[in-house]
Amino acid sequence: MEEIAAEKAAIIKAGIPAIIGETQEEIKHVFIERAEEVETSISFADRIELPYIEPGLKGKWQKRNTRTALAAINELRKIGFDISGDQVRSGIKHTIRNTGLLGRWQVLQQTPLAICDIGHNRDGIREVLQMIEETPHKKLHFVLGLVADKNAEPVLELLPKTATYYFCKADIPRGMDARKLQETACEKKLVGESYPSVAEAYEAALQHASENDLVFVGGSTFVVAEIL
Repeated sequence: MEEIAAEKAAIIKAGIPAIIGETQEEIKHVFIERAEEVETSISFADRIELPYIEPGLKGKWQKRNTRTALAAINELRKIGFDISGDQVRSGIKHTIRNTGLLGRWQVLQQTPLAICDIGHNRDGIREVLQMIEETPHKKLHFVLGLVADKNAEPVLELLPKTATYYFCKADIPRGMDARKLQETACEKKLVGESYPSVAEAYEAALQHASENDLVFVGGSTFVVAEIL
């Protein structure tokens, strides 16, 4: 873990304030030592007291992202940028309009409820699963596609075995073959069918879902992009 932290810390440059969005105590010293080495300041965003700001994006992880943004704004203010509290609140509230960012716990339709999210690594999937658990539903229909150049098992191990899966491949060279994904998922006791495209997998999930079920689309940014 320290080796990975050192690789990330290497981007800290002299004269440029460093902001760490999420503190991990066991590797915190790596970033502090790097900042001292290049003689620049460092701050840890999760130590910032977070005032209530209406989020423009859904998901509990947006609190962490907001803290990181506020830490950056604090640094900009130190060097003379005049950024008011109202501007900060408006900017965060209208994140989608301002940036065009889509696919963060985005509701696709209401009945049956269909949601997508671009979380794709273990941490992102954990956050997604927590949100799914907190969303009232009877049965989960999971449209899933991954990329072929990353180990699928760490993600598949996290996924609920009670869901019905609709395995698919995004229309990119990096996409994992849907049948191969199905076979790998089956080894983890994840049951479902494979489909030639994201659109067909999503349509099948909607057809099989009852009005009280939840259809979720994710696993890869590329999969989500094809239904937005």
